[in-house]
Amino acid sequence: MDKLKPCPNCENLKHPDFPCIRCYPLNPVFVRRPASNTNTDTALAAAEARIVELESQVSELQSRRENMHYDMLLWRGITPDFDKVCRSCSGAGIKVYGSTSTWRGGIGGQMMTSDVCDKCWGSGKEEKPWLSHRHAAALLKEKE
Repeated sequence: MDKLKPCPNCENLKHPDFPCIRCYPLNPVFVRRPASNTNTDTALAAAEARIVELESQVSELQSRRENMHYDMLLWRGITPDFDKVCRSCSGAGIKVYGSTSTWRGGIGGQMMTSDVCDKCWGSGKEEKPWLSHRHAAALLKEKE
């Protein structure tokens, strides 16, 4: 307790190496920094170089992610510049339905279920859908 000295601003007793509890929020001038040495400077320089490297990798990955949907459509044989991409499934040909009845309709369970898109029927192209599963099922019933 013999080290405590009165604060020059408010006369509160405090340790000489630390800020006053009452005055610190009003006057935050007390900041301790470690003494500069070569180990700290070297580590800081290495950390800054790593940050620059990681930022360049992030920008590269962001540009690749932006082109990924376009590349996936090309892989499926859909040219977004010429073909009208299905708005329901974004060209994937598959979408998630809110119940297990999917494109069939009727009673379904409470579970998210993925199945063929009911707009393009799997083609991914809005203007050139594949054969409708509903139509195919109706043809089968007719033949029976």
